[in-house]
Amino acid sequence: MNQRIRYDGSSADEEQPSESKPRPVLISVSQGSSAVAESEVTHAHPPIHASDSFDPFGIGELQQQPSKAVPFIKPPPNVSRLSRTNKILPPKMLIKLTIHEQVSSVAKPGKEREGTSEVTIDGTIYAQVQCSDANRNAPFSLKTGELSSGTLTLYPNQDFSASPTKCDAIEVPKKDVGYVPVAFYTIMDEIEHMPVLLERKVTVQEKSVRIAIQVRSKLSNLGKMEDFSIALAIPERIDGNSVEVVRGEGQYDELKRTVIWKLASLNKGESFMVSANANLWTVLGLDEDVQFPVILRCSSSADHISSLDVQVTECAEHPASLTTQKIHSFQLLHRLT
Repeated sequence: MNQRIRYDGSSADEEQPSESKPRPVLISVSQGSSAVAESEVTHAHPPIHASDSFDPFGIGELQQQPSKAVPFIKPPPNVSRLSRTNKILPPKMLIKLTIHEQVSSVAKPGKEREGTSEVTIDGTIYAQVQCSDANRNAPFSLKTGELSSGTLTLYPNQDFSASPTKCDAIEVPKKDVGYVPVAFYTIMDEIEHMPVLLERKVTVQEKSVRIAIQVRSKLSNLGKMEDFSIALAIPERIDGNSVEVVRGEGQYDELKRTVIWKLASLNKGESFMVSANANLWTVLGLDEDVQFPVILRCSSSADHISSLDVQVTECAEHPASLTTQKIHSFQLLHRLT
């Protein structure tokens, strides 16, 4: 016979008053088997006694308070939060300068001043401007260092400068994409060593005259010299019909009474010589002399004669990031009187 037993030990036949407690779950046990008490199943967590120290998950140590919010830092007064993004960087500019000099020089006479020349230089500063600003080219300034000797006069091209005398604010319009002349200068000086050395030697024997001319390019030149032209003037005391070119491919012009030699180029450190023969009308006296003036023309696309140093700087009111490239060139007219 099966007998139902409650967990609290009371009989099932006893009447129990109706309460709001959940009904216990009864487990029936067959006769002859070991008696197992019915257990009351509940879903609530058992209470943790204060004296119980077993807490492997740290439940008792958890803080139930929410974490504090990150404090908001106010920006300094009078400073915009978008100041970094709104900041305008200065434009980038590439300025290419070509400094060309037209040089006229006269060799000083006398052995004691050999190699010294009086020089007049008319220079032109050309500029090509490339600017990252799509609307306009930023103005720039031209600065020059002190000359070792001589006098300098520098003035801007008024087409690109508001000042007629100062090169402090030169602005090239955006439409001018090539080289434009932005400034000019004049130098008066005495130079001891020209880029080319011009020598002349005249030998007279009774009526026979031999004229030899040597041209030498300095070894310290940056590049080769080009477009050589040597003109030898024949004085009136010489019989024009007797002029003969001996060395070099020269041509004699009877109307101008001039012998002209030409040479395409001459490397630095090299030299060449030309010569001619002629006859005097009459023999020279003891105190007489005959002069053969010589004019030399040449050019260089890699060198300059003056010691002028031109620098490009930004204007105070128009900041810019500048990059400069410079090229020098000159044309020389040198005379031996």
